[in-house]
Amino acid sequence: MKDSAELTKILLNLNVNDYVEKKGRLSYLSWANAWKEFIKVYPDATYDIEVDENNFPAFHSEEIEGYICYTSVTARGITHKMWLPVMNNKNQANVSPTVMDINKTIMRCLTKNLAMFGLGLYIYAGEDLPDDDETDNTKKTTTTTTTKKTVATKKLSREELIKKFSELPSTKSDAYIAEYKKLENISANKKVIAMYIKTYFLEIVASKEAW
Repeated sequence: MKDSAELTKILLNLNVNDYVEKKGRLSYLSWANAWKEFIKVYPDATYDIEVDENNFPAFHSEEIEGYICYTSVTARGITHKMWLPVMNNKNQANVSPTVMDINKTIMRCLTKNLAMFGLGLYIYAGEDLPDDDETDNTKKTTTTTTTKKTVATKKLSREELIKKFSELPSTKSDAYIAEYKKLENISANKKVIAMYIKTYFLEIVASKEAW
């Protein structure tokens, strides 16, 4: 039986581009296909939709403009939670959502929740394709009205990443190092590693500049 690290590696490297839908400049992974692929890896997985005291699946308060939905997914005894605000077609807070708006938000939240386990995480990291452990460099092309520049993204080594965690102003730095050592073979892409560990601990690991 594969352990959780091996299963996470499978999900991180799974190409789900065929299931991605475009809406404006944003990409969305179809929830039905996301769940189908997820239960292939975790067949006993379950999910929950959080509701308020009135059994309503969207939370609202006078202090916060708009509504927010919460989900949680449990697989192999590991539970990850996720939240997503109800948004309008301009991706702004929807202060008067319909039940259909809330329904769509819940399912998008669930899909984002699955990314916490690795499925489609590269979409949220801004990647076009899953990372390749054998690829040495990731190249991004930046286009301006006058010139085009190709910028190679430098990958940090194992030692450099561990050093970053060691320098964090946190009493949990030892935990960060231990978690990275356990997951270091999951992905060669530093952005995916950074995002996974950030979401795993539900707090900011380092500033964007540090990476």
